[in-house]
Amino acid sequence: MQIRPATVDDASSISELNVEVQALHAQALPRIFKPPSSGAFPPEEVARWFDDARNHVFLACEGESAVGYIWARLLSLPETSYRYGMEVAYINHLAVQSACRRRGVGRALIGQVLGLARERGVSMVQLDVWSFNEQAKAFFRRQGFTVFNERMWIGLDRLDAMG
Repeated sequence: MQIRPATVDDASSISELNVEVQALHAQALPRIFKPPSSGAFPPEEVARWFDDARNHVFLACEGESAVGYIWARLLSLPETSYRYGMEVAYINHLAVQSACRRRGVGRALIGQVLGLARERGVSMVQLDVWSFNEQAKAFFRRQGFTVFNERMWIGLDRLDAMG
């Protein structure tokens, strides 16, 4: 397996790698996520990531086949009256083909972002994971990530049904 920086020419491969992730999310939260389709995560959207120098995308390949990718963005969070400023690497996406999981692909992709963060003097790497995705949560815990913030929601239709 080889990990390399992705280029705009990889947009179609990245779009295809996202299909499994999109299906998982659409099945778990159909009111939020659309099912996979050519319009749900098109290569043109991926290609726009490369227009922003803060974005860093790495592709895992076995031979000529893409088997996983990670997309992270470097962010400068300014100091405010209630929070210190900090440099953060935020992982937006991580996808590994299901047939290639538990073979070190995800760990290697995370390692690329951690290396980038160290190289750039970033103090923290952050990501979010949907609460239904126990497999992803367990994977990220094995990589050393811990929960530091939780978001909650209620659909107003549910609130109305509660009376």
